Amino acid sequence: MSEPEETTIGDRIKFIRGSIPQNEFANALGICRNTLWYWESNKGFPDFERCEFYIVKEHPSGRIVTREKV
Repeated sequence: MSEPEETTIGDRIKFIRGSIPQNEFANALGICRNTLWYWESNKGFPDFERCEFYIVKEHPSGRIVTREKV
């Protein structure tokens, strides 16, 4: 998958999420699905000063298999 041409925060989040369902990806990040939708729709963006960062690994089936804090 190539990087999106658009470079908004929402486009990058959607690119990173890939085929993982919104609700599953949001749960892995510790946020609600509505928050993720808000960010992906470019109606808001994460508060990076308060964010905790995780590495989320995806199984080929599109399911999240691990989540580790960075």
